Amino acid sequence: MIFNRSNIEAVFEGLKAEFNDAFDLAKVTYPKIATTINSSTGVEEYAWVDALPKMRKWVDERHIRKIGSHLYRLKNEDWETTIDLNRNDIEDDQLGMLKGRVRAAGMVARTWPDEMVYAAVNASFKSKGYDGVAFISKAHPLDGQPGSRTFSNQIDKPLSATSLTAAQAALGAAETALMKMEDHQGNKLGLMGGCLLVPPDLYTTATLLMESDVLGGDDPNPFKGRYEVVASPRLTDAKKWWLIAEASAGLLPFVWQERMTATIEIVNSLDDHYVFMTNKALLGVHGRGVAGYTLPQLVVGSTGTG
Repeated sequence: MIFNRSNIEAVFEGLKAEFNDAFDLAKVTYPKIATTINSSTGVEEYAWVDALPKMRKWVDERHIRKIGSHLYRLKNEDWETTIDLNRNDIEDDQLGMLKGRVRAAGMVARTWPDEMVYAAVNASFKSKGYDGVAFISKAHPLDGQPGSRTFSNQIDKPLSATSLTAAQAALGAAETALMKMEDHQGNKLGLMGGCLLVPPDLYTTATLLMESDVLGGDDPNPFKGRYEVVASPRLTDAKKWWLIAEASAGLLPFVWQERMTATIEIVNSLDDHYVFMTNKALLGVHGRGVAGYTLPQLVVGSTGTG
């Protein structure tokens, strides 16, 4: 193939199509556990303490709920990946190899939010939420203020399907804790579990809990069909697991803040200095965003060590 303007434009239009196709086909699960918020500035501020307001009887004047003093800030970050495309491969019609590299870039672009959200999940027992303590913790200040009444969204029982007793001690305890969650004014949030999030090591156990009629020892299984199982190879701890409130709560416990979707950018002009000096074109992917946490009441996590 002759390396001229019309030919190179046609080639790169085809490569863009390959990128977009791979982007659309890539599988992600982060929307099941994270609320996506479209960002319009470099830093977003959230007052999660008032994120789930309750109705009250109107007597005299309205009761104005002021924004809490604890603001949670998420700063968007730039992420990129860039590959070079050799002019000789284009001239020699080696487009199959180029398409493979471009399709890989498309998959990486689509799964970038997935990777970021699950990194936040992995860090949730150590990284702080809006209230200044670890997002999964036994001592969350209920109103976001130090010294206030506390609540826990952490247990330590290992997820188990060996018996009804073991299942109740772990999954049963998590769902009870989730259903009893309150807001900072002491109102019940009325939460129910939506999905059971597990690493690959606990996928079989979670599947047995959700699909089997009986547990070990022929105990009846009251948990069958109760939650959707979400397993991710991005979860790195073999013992930790999370019960996440259903999405109807209006929020999910993790947040993907997206300033700019990861998109393809190409430098292929014959007049470009890099193309002229290296005999290569550039294909890059650029996105802006960050993952974080919303309300700790929306999830119960277990270390699996107890």
